[in-house]
Amino acid sequence: MKSCGLLFFVLLGTIHLPVSDSLVAQKINCQETYFKAGGRSSQVCRTPETHSGIARVYDLSGAVTREWTLSTMHVISTLQFHFHSNGAVSRAVYHSAPDGGIQSWTTVSHFDTLGQFVSEETEERNTLHPSPRVPSPSRPMVQEIVREAPLHISILRISNQSRRNVRVRAYRPGTAMPDWIMLKPGQEADVYERIMAGIFENPQPFVHVEVTWGSGKKVHILGPAVVEELKPEGQRKTYRLVYR
Repeated sequence: MKSCGLLFFVLLGTIHLPVSDSLVAQKINCQETYFKAGGRSSQVCRTPETHSGIARVYDLSGAVTREWTLSTMHVISTLQFHFHSNGAVSRAVYHSAPDGGIQSWTTVSHFDTLGQFVSEETEERNTLHPSPRVPSPSRPMVQEIVREAPLHISILRISNQSRRNVRVRAYRPGTAMPDWIMLKPGQEADVYERIMAGIFENPQPFVHVEVTWGSGKKVHILGPAVVEELKPEGQRKTYRLVYR
């Protein structure tokens, strides 16, 4: 008997990642989730200007095991991710409706706890000429228990406690650099979000945090430092890093 909980993948922030594939030279907003072991388990990238995007599932080795094209124009396509408790994608529910018309397709892809593709089924719907539902023949089924974990969002916040105006940014090594954020003395800003299934984790060790001021010719990289862990608010928790 299968026991599982439903979990929808929701875009809750913006992370700037490498430009790739058909999205070259476009401005891209991306969101990632991670395995508890540290590797990336999923990625959704969108280009606001073209209303298009790409979604990917990764295995523990970092290889892409499945990829989908997303769109909100002409072909309406959406994707929902579900997760294993170790952060791996357990299911991906992809819905496609050309021109928002009478026909649509829903494809459910299943993955194991390593992020490897297991199986897939597709259902076609025609609202003008609905097909009668035919029950599937009974067949032996392997008993499986799937425990899906809720997404937890860990936020890195920079607090400017110096006496000057500064600009800050945070990004994963090897990825595109985001825009600078201006902070006056005493101001704070959320600069990065790390999303994992089931746990909170300090984002600081996974990113470069840079600070500059004045002409911007000198950029200071903040090294490992003690962060203040704020009280979680639901499934969001903030880690405050102070710049002095």
